[in-house]
Amino acid sequence: MSIENYYLSFQTIFGGLAIINGADHKIGTLGFVGVNENGDPWIVSCHHVLYPSNRQLQDGEKVLVYQPSQSRSPTPIAEITNERTDKQLDIAAARLVFGLPSKRILNLGTLAEPVLAERGMRVVKSGAKTGVTEGVVLAVSDSQIVVGRNDDTPEGYILSDVGDSGSLWVRADDRAPVGLHFEGNLSGAEFAKARPIRLVLDTLKLKMFLA
Repeated sequence: MSIENYYLSFQTIFGGLAIINGADHKIGTLGFVGVNENGDPWIVSCHHVLYPSNRQLQDGEKVLVYQPSQSRSPTPIAEITNERTDKQLDIAAARLVFGLPSKRILNLGTLAEPVLAERGMRVVKSGAKTGVTEGVVLAVSDSQIVVGRNDDTPEGYILSDVGDSGSLWVRADDRAPVGLHFEGNLSGAEFAKARPIRLVLDTLKLKMFLA
């Protein structure tokens, strides 16, 4: 696995890809593709990845989301509006405008149906900063999942870093989505925080693209 693969432009759009906010050029991770009630595809990530940092979108304003590219100009793949976002939960979706949607996750494979997280569940994610990392669910509430290091990982093992925001935690044995990563810790014991996948889908009024 090469972390550089996350920063290439793909014709098929799937989870794990690096994305750039067109307003202030922040880099984050595309979590997965969802569909609305009409079957239209939307990419899902964090609010702080997709939206401008220090201002609200004006009525009717549209901001593009890009895939980075090492060989040419960044490729516009999605468009954000004020339609599907929750700043407090730090989740958001942008309407896909380029590329074919896929239920795959880079370096993890095809997604299964979403499930509820449980304490002790082994999970993995594929993020644009640290690639594929593994953890175990430490705590679950209605609005948050906490993921920590597995017992068999050494001290200093990195679960996530800046740039992984928006990546999707999935159950390790079958790739069933459990939560959208929105935050890690910068010091102390290594852990990551995610929003439960059902809360994400219900809030953004989307379903997982599993076609």
